Amino acid sequence: MVTQSLYGLSGILFYSLTWLWLLGFAASLVGASTESCTACRPGSFANGSVPECRLCQESNHTQDGECLENFCTNCSAGSFQNSSRSSECNPCSKGYYCSSEGCRECLPCPKGMYQPLTGATSCHFCPPGTESLHEGASTCTACPPGYYKNTTDRYACSLCPRGHYASGERSVNCAACPLSSYCNDEGCTNCTSCDYGMFTPKTGSLDCSCCGPGSYKKDDEPTLCHSCPSKYYTLDFCQQDCSICPKNYYCPCPYCMYECPSNVVCPQGSTNPRECPSLQTAHIHNSTGTITCSWSNEFYAIVISSTLGFGFLILVLACTIWRRLLVNQPRPEASDDQDESLITTTPVYTGL
Repeated sequence: MVTQSLYGLSGILFYSLTWLWLLGFAASLVGASTESCTACRPGSFANGSVPECRLCQESNHTQDGECLENFCTNCSAGSFQNSSRSSECNPCSKGYYCSSEGCRECLPCPKGMYQPLTGATSCHFCPPGTESLHEGASTCTACPPGYYKNTTDRYACSLCPRGHYASGERSVNCAACPLSSYCNDEGCTNCTSCDYGMFTPKTGSLDCSCCGPGSYKKDDEPTLCHSCPSKYYTLDFCQQDCSICPKNYYCPCPYCMYECPSNVVCPQGSTNPRECPSLQTAHIHNSTGTITCSWSNEFYAIVISSTLGFGFLILVLACTIWRRLLVNQPRPEASDDQDESLITTTPVYTGL
């Protein structure tokens, strides 16, 4: 009997406690709906007319998960969110940007632009001398040697034109090849020096030209061809030096050479033939190269023959005078008493 009574009391107590718990739970539900709110999870929201929480859409977020009167807020410029239930926005990576609010994804920087920071709202143009050949660049690349870029409206560096060069990186402009050098290709990093005897008439040349007759160039200095000095000449093109005018020739100009006539003399380095007076002969002194004139053999022959002729005339004249003197002398007369015996008679025969 006692045992049955205890079981009956236990059942009544259990049922009483169960009803009390149910009544308390119902009261808590009613109080929650009328007196207080439970915070929504991060990434969800609720307004005053709907008791349940809703997930935030893409590109929106809730920061504290509180029961909000409005929907989720947009991500600010420079950040993005591409998934629901997000409580925060992600900053744009380097090389990307978002210029407005509510971005679901960031855009890559276009070619020719870059962005080195995160959370960017725009991109920067690559400065002159640099380039970016791909989208989403965080840095710009320097123009290599032989290339240049002097504006920001092009994304790639350009080859140096012919006759110009760029030897280093980050070139804004290409330099013209100096005198005595050339470049006949695009993208030159250095200019080629002209060979000896050749030159360029101006800077930025594509090729070299030969020095003409009468001129030379024996170095690679940035100069034009030099004219041959006096007593020197050259008759060919592309000469790196001039030659002295040879013996028996004369060179009145740096690009001409003439043979000496037979009646004159031309030592080495003559600019004009040297002619001695009549009946004189020129003599060249090898040690000094000077010229002297002396009487020729013809002159001496004339002098000797003239002297002999004059002496002969003097002799003839003397003989003539002496003969005339002999003829003009008086003869002695014969005496009367001259012995007739001395007179001889020569018989004359006739052919009778």
